[in-house]
Amino acid sequence: MEDAMSDSFQRKRPTTARKPHWCQSCCRQIAPGEKYMGYAGKWDGDFYTAKLCLGCESLYHLVWEFDAEHGDTLQDEGLAFNQIFEVATVFELICYVPITPPPHQPPWP
Repeated sequence: MEDAMSDSFQRKRPTTARKPHWCQSCCRQIAPGEKYMGYAGKWDGDFYTAKLCLGCESLYHLVWEFDAEHGDTLQDEGLAFNQIFEVATVFELICYVPITPPPHQPPWP
C-alpha cells in the first residue's frame, strides 16, 4: 500500500499584494503593496492555499525550529496556519499584551 504522505507537497512564494488579502494566521488584512508569503500545496490528499503576513511567516518558522530542537512533535500532524499562535503560546514563544491597562494605571487619554 502506498504511503498517503508521499504525494504531499508545499510551495511558497513571496508576493506583493495587488489587492487586499487576509492573513490566514492572524486574520489581519494584508494591504495592497504589502509583501506576504503565498503558500499552495497538498496534505493528506487535500489541496490548500494560504497567505501569511511576514510577521506570521516569521513566527511559523520559529515554531517549526523550536519544535525540531525539542522533539519534533509537529512532524506527524503538521501545523495548520490558523494554529500558529496557539502552538507558539504553548511553546511559550509569544506573550500577549493586555488590551486594557491594569486597574492601577490611569486609562490612556
